Amino acid sequence: MELTHEEEEILNGRRGEKLAKVLEVIVKVGEGLEAERLVNVTHAHISGISYKNIGDAGLEFIEKLASSNLRVSIPATVNPAGMDIKKWKEMGVKQDFAEKQLRILGSLRKLGFKMLLTCTPYLYEKIPPGSQVAWAESNAVLYANSILDLYTNREGGPLALLEAIVGKAPLYGYRLEENRRPGLVIDFSDIKRTIKERELYQAIGYYVGTIAKFKVPLIKNYPPSLLQSDNVKLFLAAVGASGSVALVRFHGEEKNLERYRPSIDDIYSALPADFSDEGTILMGCPHLSAHEIQWLANIVKRWGKPKRRVIIFTARVLENSVHKEIAALSRAGIEVYFDTCMVVADLKSMGVDKPLVDSAKAAYYLSSQGYDVRLFSRKDILRVFYGDHV
Repeated sequence: MELTHEEEEILNGRRGEKLAKVLEVIVKVGEGLEAERLVNVTHAHISGISYKNIGDAGLEFIEKLASSNLRVSIPATVNPAGMDIKKWKEMGVKQDFAEKQLRILGSLRKLGFKMLLTCTPYLYEKIPPGSQVAWAESNAVLYANSILDLYTNREGGPLALLEAIVGKAPLYGYRLEENRRPGLVIDFSDIKRTIKERELYQAIGYYVGTIAKFKVPLIKNYPPSLLQSDNVKLFLAAVGASGSVALVRFHGEEKNLERYRPSIDDIYSALPADFSDEGTILMGCPHLSAHEIQWLANIVKRWGKPKRRVIIFTARVLENSVHKEIAALSRAGIEVYFDTCMVVADLKSMGVDKPLVDSAKAAYYLSSQGYDVRLFSRKDILRVFYGDHV
């Protein structure tokens, strides 16, 4: 790998042995991926900070880093933790789990990470288009590449952490223009109207991921409503769950590309769970936006308390800006949690055994955790909240 003079100095220990080891790991990863050089990154977002996921080994790794003099060199944020850091007792979290989760967060804070604790950093961090970033959360990576015109691969959580410290990443994959070109076309002409009428944005996202795999998909003849912020968030999260691609194109050259034109049966058969209305309603994968919380508050204001248990997850950064709406939801019996999400929290300790989710991403990951998951579309929100009589 070709290194700059600055990078050679770091590797040679001129800026400390520990920073040299951090860069050495990044260089070895880059060499394994046949990257020709490194690139400066301007922002990092790390995943894998829930104690549920990383356990004692992850805790030890992060605490060891924090005990050094290493600190992040660029703005850096973190994904959801395994609990709401203020209401963890209400979630049924055990004392030992809570203490270890707080130790993880304390170490990350010491390293200089911003405790955003959300999977939607793109809603809160302002990064100029064209920037190279190091993001590890799959839905955020897809949003960054597809919507914000940022450049990032689907970095692993530990790698993104190290890249945040040194401010550099291997230049390969989606960081290069030649790898961002479409590799196949998915044409929704036959079901465009149905997608909009049934609000199947998460469903078509999951289908896109299963078909695309590692190829960049070019989406054609989709309803314009797909690109509305809340819809495209669900869509891209589903793409990231079912496939390994990190970019979706909504326009581009389509000559000589393999082409798919799915039917509605193709879409439904690809889903990781059936559409149904059984179970505890869970929303917030990805985290609910301010607009979505306001939308739910308006539903509750009009229709009253839901007929079944509802739990939502969002970012604590919204706690003040939509506090009236959150208070209204809480008065209606809806449980609101910050800092965590349904995928990295322990739902069983919360008394949830049959999750009913509006996210294909959540359905995929919760199914893999052994839960009996059901899906509903945003179109069916009133029915699942209040019953068929509405």
